[in-house]
Amino acid sequence: WLANYAQLANSDFQKRIEGLATRFAEANTGSSVTIAFRGSAPKSYERIHTKEMRYGENTHETYAGRTVAAQVMDLVRCSITVNSPALACRLIDEVFSPLTLQKDRLQVMKVVNRYSKDSNMDELMGFRNIELTMVMDSGWKPSACGRKDLGMQVKIIGEVQILLEDFLNIRKRRHLIFKAARGEFDWPEELEDEKGLGGKDDDEKGLG
Repeated sequence: WLANYAQLANSDFQKRIEGLATRFAEANTGSSVTIAFRGSAPKSYERIHTKEMRYGENTHETYAGRTVAAQVMDLVRCSITVNSPALACRLIDEVFSPLTLQKDRLQVMKVVNRYSKDSNMDELMGFRNIELTMVMDSGWKPSACGRKDLGMQVKIIGEVQILLEDFLNIRKRRHLIFKAARGEFDWPEELEDEKGLGGKDDDEKGLG
């Protein structure tokens, strides 16, 4: 259900973040300024399952086991690429920090600055970026089943990555190596035990 819920929220999340990036770009036009938004598909069930295993064992027997996937904070995600550190700082200070749920339906909950000298570089194998964990309240939405007069409150936590152009180029060159190092091409243990075959299929076109 979590993957389907992310599908329901993703379109609104992408539109809201793209709108913020577009308005910021229009206010900072110039030959030396580059700002690019990149949307992404929501995380698939397979990727959610793979990532939740980093946080613990999912099991129906305990509350903690049933809610392991709640620690996956990038069910919906996107990125904004800029061409200078100063522009990245302005993007956070002028666009994202002032957001509130009451006024904008978006709010920053956490900022991880991997450009900091104190950042843990082992986490992403040396890759640097700025990650914003954000909560979005889309309000009341029609039910996905399409039945009349049925709806639900849509509220989700998502992730916005702010990248520098130079580091994005590095990311593209090392992407397959990074995925292999974190085990995405390993055979799932349950398939090895039961059938002796398998593999993790990452069909996402967006962020990993």
